[in-house]
Amino acid sequence: MSYFNKMTTALNVIKERGLVETCKFSYDLVAKKLFSTNRIEFIWLDPTNASAPEVKGTYEFRFLTPEDLHKFLPDHIYELNTTVIERLSSGKHFCYAALDGDKLAAYSWYALGDVLPEDCFGFALILPPEIAYMYKGFTHPDYRGKRLHGYLMVHGLLHLQPQGVKYLVSSIDWLNTASIKSSERIGYKKLGQGTSWKFLGNLKQDYPAELLAKGIKH
Repeated sequence: MSYFNKMTTALNVIKERGLVETCKFSYDLVAKKLFSTNRIEFIWLDPTNASAPEVKGTYEFRFLTPEDLHKFLPDHIYELNTTVIERLSSGKHFCYAALDGDKLAAYSWYALGDVLPEDCFGFALILPPEIAYMYKGFTHPDYRGKRLHGYLMVHGLLHLQPQGVKYLVSSIDWLNTASIKSSERIGYKKLGQGTSWKFLGNLKQDYPAELLAKGIKH
């Protein structure tokens, strides 16, 4: 690529992302290349601060059963597999969903107790009983823009209260500013950034102090 083309590409990236976001993106790219660095934003939802958006359309909202998952499993668009049925059957995982007739419009997954690294960008968490971890949200392409994701997160938390759950914690890639802003609109607050990296082949992880102050362990 010529110098002119490189400059044009760089300027286009800056125009699209803004200078600050471009610098963050470049830093993240170099850190990942050199040290396998991974950085995420931990966020926190208290129901007293939560505000669910008004959804567009009429849906049935409820927790899915293993039988529901079996029905939706063959359609790969739903991003489901046999593992999620085992999780649901354990009593430590819940899937709160929006149904439009026999169609699965959207869902969000919640974990109690232990959070596996694969569900938290490589970070492991041990939660106290009053905290649930929201780790996967999905909206069917036909229902995007209906504000279902935000609604499910707020009402998923409210419907988990009979399980003793009072708060939600979740995580977002620190560069995903659109998702961070969307979460803040429904009441999520930032707890700080978690960082992982490799040094001499050893994995190191740093958890934000405010996250650990909530009684969450690693």
